[in-house]
Amino acid sequence: MSAQHPMTYAAFVARATDDPDVVGLVLKGSHAHDGMATRHSDHDLYVVLTDSAATKLAGLDGFRSAGLDLRAHARRGDR
Repeated sequence: MSAQHPMTYAAFVARATDDPDVVGLVLKGSHAHDGMATRHSDHDLYVVLTDSAATKLAGLDGFRSAGLDLRAHARRGDR
């Protein structure tokens, strides 16, 4: 995403929810705990992908903005 079109947390979740290669989303950090987020908090989100993910979302691993930090991980079998 470019600086002109920053990706928001809500927009990313909507995009990931529609992607069949996404098997889960894990919210970490202050937004994952009631009452911990401040106006300065961003959303720390782990994206769990299928082993054979062909999604463009995998390329967003390490994406950072003022409101969103992403990490993408392929699931390694059923654990």
